Amino acid sequence: MKSKLLPLLPLALLLLLSVSVFFVESYWVLFPVQALLLLLHLQKGLNRATALLFGLMSMGLPWMLPLFWIAGYEQTGEWRAGFVWGLTNMLLLLLRLLILITANLYVIRVVPLPALTGALSAIGLPEKAVLFFSTLLRFIPLCSEEARRIIEVQRCREFNPRRLFYDPRALLPLFVPLFVGQMKKAHDLALSLEIRHGAWKRADKRKEQNK
Repeated sequence: MKSKLLPLLPLALLLLLSVSVFFVESYWVLFPVQALLLLLHLQKGLNRATALLFGLMSMGLPWMLPLFWIAGYEQTGEWRAGFVWGLTNMLLLLLRLLILITANLYVIRVVPLPALTGALSAIGLPEKAVLFFSTLLRFIPLCSEEARRIIEVQRCREFNPRRLFYDPRALLPLFVPLFVGQMKKAHDLALSLEIRHGAWKRADKRKEQNK
């Protein structure tokens, strides 16, 4: 029984990290956490999905900084002070997101999804909650793999990823297929959940009748 519940330990650490990371304002705490997560990934071998995720986030930096700079100007009333404010808050937000995404990818790599769902069911969690947690944990890895596939397809059509650094319109060949694909998956998931909801309601009625 103890071995069956072991997959819950990485999940508990991920949930604790997800809550606490947004209350930490110090780079001296966030940087070591991110470095530790990267070292854990490197021990397992840096897969394509993780490398792609870091690459896409770095390509978005030139376009995020002006937005945070304008927000900093609104906060401080000065362009120079607004630049410092925007750069500080942008890096802080990106670091928090990197920690959450890297931790999520690591949990998925370390703990097989069947073992995780089995552990959640073993502690008496309802089937609806198990399905919710498993879908939530798989969202980022599936998006990363889908983005990698789209980039490979677009590169066969002479798409150059370096254009993302200086031309925001280059995001359209990547964003539109990814958005449409995720919407289709969300629609299919909603249909399957609706079908399961009917089965759950019938199961609940049988339990009430047996009582």
